Amino acid sequence: MFENLLNLVKENAGDAIINNPAIPNQHNDEAIKTATTGIMDHLKGLTSGGGVE
Repeated sequence: MFENLLNLVKENAGDAIINNPAIPNQHNDEAIKTATTGIMDHLKGLTSGGGVE
């Protein structure tokens, strides 16, 4: 599931990260993984707290 979400983040937010001058190019992959991890953690919190039906 993480890989699927990672690919979605790359497809949809990749340009915003890659073209962001505040993020050095050598940190682009790390930034994408961090965004993906944040989304996963939020989804886990929703499912464990009953926020998703």
